[in-house]
Amino acid sequence: MSLITTLNFIFNHPLNKSNKSHALFKFLKWQIGSRLVPEGVIFKWINDAKIFARRGETSVTGNIYCGLYEFSDMAF
Repeated sequence: MSLITTLNFIFNHPLNKSNKSHALFKFLKWQIGSRLVPEGVIFKWINDAKIFARRGETSVTGNIYCGLYEFSDMAF
């Protein structure tokens, strides 16, 4: 996915529309952090759930950026 496509997805996601600066911060934090800790990171996700993410895991990083990567399906 290109940078423009990724940022467009993040900024237009229903959970990020009202706070684009925070969405950009999460994107930059992951991009920098994933290079510093290449073996992976555990993130708090929803309620008490956690996810394990490494660079290149598109769907997982989508959840980091947006909360629910596939909003309509996952919110159901």
